[in-house]
Parts: sequence; structure tokens; C-alpha cells
Amino acid sequence: SIQLQNEHNKLQNEHSKLQNEKRKIHHDCGQLLKHLKTLLPKVNVILDADTAHPQLIVSDDGKQ
Repeated sequence: SIQLQNEHNKLQNEHSKLQNEKRKIHHDCGQLLKHLKTLLPKVNVILDADTAHPQLIVSDDGKQ
């Protein structure tokens, strides 16, 4: 029926709008993360292989 077709078209339109909004949010989050990385201080972290999770492989220098 015409009414069902109209509802279907409205739903497709809303879906497209949501997909576009999702892409914009994803892009904005990426930009925010990029800026945060430049603002946050660099920290020298050393992992302790003795206290790390047993499945975590720690490099010899403890940095990876």
C-alpha cells in the first residue's frame, strides 16, 4: 500500500541520516584522539614481567 511505502521511505531516510551521523561521530572521535595525543605528556612506562598477566609477553627492556 501507499502508506507502507511512505513509511518504508521514511525509515530509509532516517537510516541514511543515522549512518551519516555515525560517520561524523567516528571522524570527530578520531580527530579528538589525535589532539589528545598531542596534549598528553609522554610517559616512560616500564612493564614488570614478573607481575604481568601470564599471557602477556614483555620485551627485555620492559617497554613493549
